[in-house]
Amino acid sequence: MRIIITLIACLLFTSLVAYGADTKQSEKRYQSLVEKIKTNGTAKDFSELRQIFVNTKRYNPYNSKEETLRAPMAKAMGAKKWKKCISLAEKALDYNYLYIRGHLNAAYCYSKLENKNKEKFHANILKSLIKAIADTGDGKSPESAFKTISVNEVQSFLLLSGYIVKQQALIQDELGRFDLMTVTDRQTNEELGLYFDVNVQMGQFLKNLPK
Repeated sequence: MRIIITLIACLLFTSLVAYGADTKQSEKRYQSLVEKIKTNGTAKDFSELRQIFVNTKRYNPYNSKEETLRAPMAKAMGAKKWKKCISLAEKALDYNYLYIRGHLNAAYCYSKLENKNKEKFHANILKSLIKAIADTGDGKSPESAFKTISVNEVQSFLLLSGYIVKQQALIQDELGRFDLMTVTDRQTNEELGLYFDVNVQMGQFLKNLPK
């Protein structure tokens, strides 16, 4: 049974490396999906966008360009410079449209400028990105772990799902590498452990290590 589960888990996410042979093709498809999502994206489009992104040259799960804008965005919000915040968020999203924190900050800052259309737009994208992660598993075990592609995805998913992180542990078994996050539910105060499949991001990290 465990072998069957392993095969299923692999099949569900092996598409994340299916486009690796051609980063130019992946980049072209990435751009096409982003434009589609901006107008009328489906759940399938968001799922494919995550699959494609990891095979573009944009992908850096631990030291991404968009994360360098996180502190400047926070500083702009702290100073109530809403237009500056939006400019920085859009810059981050121009590089990585999957950047959840970019959509979150954009929605918040647009709300402060009372631009309801833009606020709703980014809020809807945000919800769809969270759902795309939630649809990959239930997090109750390594076999059904949430499949993520970056540290930021894990952090943002937990934050926006209403969890407070208490502890993190990297574990490994025959299925690969997993982050076991011990969290507390903000509403119920229940403590539980959630598994995140980090094989894709760890694989990229190891690939980038000096030979």
